[in-house]
Amino acid sequence: MSFWPLLLGLLAGAGSTWMLVRRGRAPGVAPGVSPHLLPDPALEWLRKAHQASGVWVAEMDPREGEPHAERVVDAERLSVAQIVAVDRRLERARDQEQSGAERMEGGTLVFHAAAGVAVGLLLPGGADAARLDAAESDLRRLADGVRRRPQIVQLAQANTQEASLESVGSVGLRLAYQLERMLDAQVVVAAFESGGDAPGEETASEGTVRVIGVSGRGDRRLLDSMLPADSDLARVARGETESLFMEGDPLGGVVPDRRHRPGAVLVLPLRAGELCV
Repeated sequence: MSFWPLLLGLLAGAGSTWMLVRRGRAPGVAPGVSPHLLPDPALEWLRKAHQASGVWVAEMDPREGEPHAERVVDAERLSVAQIVAVDRRLERARDQEQSGAERMEGGTLVFHAAAGVAVGLLLPGGADAARLDAAESDLRRLADGVRRRPQIVQLAQANTQEASLESVGSVGLRLAYQLERMLDAQVVVAAFESGGDAPGEETASEGTVRVIGVSGRGDRRLLDSMLPADSDLARVARGETESLFMEGDPLGGVVPDRRHRPGAVLVLPLRAGELCV
């Protein structure tokens, strides 16, 4: 029988998140658009709401590392050359994580990029500051929804396959998703699988630690990764240490060349009484 204690890692700014909460954080991004509405009709609704010539989404596939783009445009207002120009600008914004507003031939491009996702709205020329601010706010929500879309798809698949019994993977994804919304931090959930028949057996130290959940802001390539035995996350999962507050990567470099390396990290086991659950 396998024993699965769940391990929770709050990555990239978890410590600072608690400080900000206690001091009264400034208003942040409102709840994002529902990811299952993307790309349509949400993109078309957004375009019409801002009377924009087009709306763009440019992202990198987290597993394949290949670029992926979606757009909804008013073909009567834009030429092919103008559309291609925005495509190229959004690609640069995605790669360099740029945000702002820029005058282009087809109008004013408002764009926002973070964590491998760039989104943009091409507004009519002469848009005032209030209109630009409103577009920027909606683009942040759109980017938030795009980042979470893979989680929603995976959760839906897990629920379909496990209609009567939720799988370990779906629990991990749901937990990572909810904690990210609550704490405004990247979240990784890992599980320790022991070969023993009961918790606390000596064989537990010989088990493996696998990543079962990654939040929308995290690196999706981490999912299903087996962590090195000497990584900080694996050590806490095996019960070798209670918890950690640290700087750096607690995952032992399991994914090479990670784009967003964590800063302050809080690693905690989830327990029921004295036992990891």
